[in-house]
Amino acid sequence: MDDLAKLHAVYLNYYQLMQRRRTAAKKHDHFLSLIFSIALSVLVVIFSAQLLSSWRFKADAKDLVGQLLMPTALAADLSATVEPYTTNLVMNAGQEATINLTFVNNGQTSWPAGQVSLETGPFLKTFSKVEHKSWQSFFKVTTLTKEVKPKEKINISFKIAGPEASIVGVIQENFQLVYNQQPIKGSLARVFIDANQAKPTFVQSSNNITIINTKKPTLTTTTQVATPSKTVEYITGYNKLGEKVQVVKGQYVPGISLTRPSDAAIAAERARLAAIKSSSTSDQAFCIALSSSERANEPQCQTSDSEMQADSGIVEYSRKLTEEPLIRVGLFSSDQVQRITSDQPFDIYAANNLLVGSVPANTVVLVYYVRSTKQYGVIVNDNVYQTLNYLRFVSQANNDGVFQLPDYRNNPNWNANLNDNKFRRVMEYRYAPKTDKIWWINELPIDSYLKGLAETSNASPLEFQKVLATAARTYVLYHYYRGLDSGLTEASTKHASEYFHVDATYDQVYRGYNSEIRMPRLAQAVQETRGMIVTYNHELAITPYFSRSDGRTRSWNEVWGGGEKPWLVSVPVPEDKGQTLFGHGVGMSAQGALLMVVDGGKSWVDVLKYFYTGTSLERAY
Repeated sequence: MDDLAKLHAVYLNYYQLMQRRRTAAKKHDHFLSLIFSIALSVLVVIFSAQLLSSWRFKADAKDLVGQLLMPTALAADLSATVEPYTTNLVMNAGQEATINLTFVNNGQTSWPAGQVSLETGPFLKTFSKVEHKSWQSFFKVTTLTKEVKPKEKINISFKIAGPEASIVGVIQENFQLVYNQQPIKGSLARVFIDANQAKPTFVQSSNNITIINTKKPTLTTTTQVATPSKTVEYITGYNKLGEKVQVVKGQYVPGISLTRPSDAAIAAERARLAAIKSSSTSDQAFCIALSSSERANEPQCQTSDSEMQADSGIVEYSRKLTEEPLIRVGLFSSDQVQRITSDQPFDIYAANNLLVGSVPANTVVLVYYVRSTKQYGVIVNDNVYQTLNYLRFVSQANNDGVFQLPDYRNNPNWNANLNDNKFRRVMEYRYAPKTDKIWWINELPIDSYLKGLAETSNASPLEFQKVLATAARTYVLYHYYRGLDSGLTEASTKHASEYFHVDATYDQVYRGYNSEIRMPRLAQAVQETRGMIVTYNHELAITPYFSRSDGRTRSWNEVWGGGEKPWLVSVPVPEDKGQTLFGHGVGMSAQGALLMVVDGGKSWVDVLKYFYTGTSLERAY
């Protein structure tokens, strides 16, 4: 039977069905007959048009009929991988570049020709800053011209245009395969374009920001520059702990006074903060405190037990990343005017693409946010810049640049003289409207982040440090991938409303650069396990851990419900026998893991495979 005959059979079945219904109802109304004839004629026209369209795209009639009768059949079980996942380019206005992507069909369903397209993402039909004249539309780059069967590869090459001259700095463009108005899972690819126009610098002698360059950045419609009539003044105030802070003269800042609080008021504030901290350490909080001095006192680190937000506990891991991913860490939120400086020169951006200016090393910059006007402010040597875009501070030395936040007090409990307020690479100052908080976010490569964790001490042996580094890396990557799969480029699903992947206090205890310096053994462990993750059936698995057990771990379902996870089952921990449970109890007991290494001579691989049942170790990057 040829294609046209098949299509005719569909029409005939439909006609006969309608005829039977009319006979059973014994309706002989000529008007209804006329309406039926017209409706049937319209159907014939529509089906004929579809057939002609299928010839245009060289699709056979069998696929067309199958799509019409079962519109969701081909949409099911669609997944992919893409290489490279990230592409970095340097471009100027008027330039062109060719992007080459290779997609693999990892699903069980073919990708039909003419029905799968490459589009801008992660949200469909977005306007692109690099649209090329060869694209099919402002959001659609190209459409597949041949069928891609399961396990087959397809190479797609397309052109992009350099961003317009007004754009200075790094922008991100995302591309993904789309079928039936839905993105194919795992097909998203990122392209970072550095619009390498000449970078402006601040003039320190001016009362207003002056840009030394023939190419000044053009402000967008959502960006405003305030030109004050006089030099902005800032004075010294005091927070509730009696610490000095800088505030703009005449601007009200909650919690700041011009006079130092009394000793009694300071003591009361410290007691209040200590009570909050104590109450947040619940039975379900996890903490790793393994040195003898730390065991003598209950650990100070804590985390939320919101792993139950994860629906499956597994994120598909079917691709090896071409480079180390960047992790965004929520450090803290504050309404106070903040200072930031760096030991290296750095650039200030309004959002991702508008370069405000370049700042010399060791220059102190003041930043603030005004809720009433929704404006961010930057003060550099009495020069003022205001914008409606969030602020990014990007080190010109990349990972070697270290930022300091002088007004941030982050003292470890065991030494009040230390202040962990230094962080690598990129800092972001951003208001989160859904939570009404102003966040400082640290963006850096994942291994740099892991080196700054403070969930153990440097006294722990290297083999255990490898255990911790791998479990922590897996946990972070799980939330990173889960965010990407949900269309989030700047956050995990856990922190989608606040623009970061993990919280520095309540997810994993991260203290930044100072902790990295204090713990060279952890840095070594991170380097020696680079890219290693825990997988179950070759898929990335979530790896919760906690301080110590009472002789056994708990299963996922026992603590959080929602069904069992085969790698998170209860296992005995003889090393913890006689102890009290400290933490949620799911996954790995840190104290048990330590003793397995110290007393049992177990390797880091053996320890991980023991606590996460049936898992393997694979390299993600």
